[in-house]
Amino acid sequence: MPNTIVWIACIYLMSLTTRSYADENDDDMVEMCKGDCNDLPASCYVCDLNDDCKHGQDVDFTCTVPSHFQCNGSKQQMKKFQCRYCYLTDPEEYKCSQTNYTCKVFASPTPLVKATCRANSDVFCLGSRKFKKMVPCNWTGGYSWVVSVALSVTLGGFGVDRFYLGYWEAGLGKFFSFGGIGIWTFVDFFLIFTGYLTPADGSLFVW
Repeated sequence: MPNTIVWIACIYLMSLTTRSYADENDDDMVEMCKGDCNDLPASCYVCDLNDDCKHGQDVDFTCTVPSHFQCNGSKQQMKKFQCRYCYLTDPEEYKCSQTNYTCKVFASPTPLVKATCRANSDVFCLGSRKFKKMVPCNWTGGYSWVVSVALSVTLGGFGVDRFYLGYWEAGLGKFFSFGGIGIWTFVDFFLIFTGYLTPADGSLFVW
């Protein structure tokens, strides 16, 4: 009896990982999945695994539009697309959002962080459309490159550009030395303009 329960659980878990899943039932998705049932975005369908499915090959899949999406025509459609799981799609076919805002973008080598990714709405794939993936650190704290350059030109002699970017100690040094008698001001302008001097929190500039 226990072995039977284990086998049933395994079969159920396998069925979960060999289907594609429509995105969450939110207002945007409900609106997107209107129209002809045969001509909806990929994210509007739930597709079952085909026995002929071999990774990388184009195969016909039986796909169904979930009941909470309203469309015209039969909700069961045949779709032909490449046999692959969503987490194995190409980088341009999904978008990721990282939640780690402490990593240093300009560190060498660039650190990898865990991000939540979602397959693009027009990409057909198997499994969950939302998945975790390790991606290069890439985030911004909202510091503007244009503002930084402007502050360096106008108020750089008082260290305001350094204060803005989060370098308080250097900012105080510039303030009390009158911008290093102009030399430090010129150097900082060059460093900010060329992108060599970046925000102290390790994030990217907003251009």
